[in-house]
Amino acid sequence: MKKSVILLYTVSVLMFFASISTCYFGVNYAIKQKRLTGYEGDTDWLGIEWLERGGLVFIFALLLVLVATTLLVLSRRKKIRNL
Repeated sequence: MKKSVILLYTVSVLMFFASISTCYFGVNYAIKQKRLTGYEGDTDWLGIEWLERGGLVFIFALLLVLVATTLLVLSRRKKIRNL
């Protein structure tokens, strides 16, 4: 039981760092692809698709943390013996 909880926490931490890097490098990639010159139009939404992808990975990582915490609490209350 402890190994599965530790594995879930580890995967969620790795996914958290993956979401941060997806947002950062994805927006930089979108900016380089646009090659902004002079006074162009609205650039506020540049790279929003990368932010959405990183956000989805972050939400999934939070879901894994909630599952791992629930398993840990239930195992300590003896409601789950073995997984």
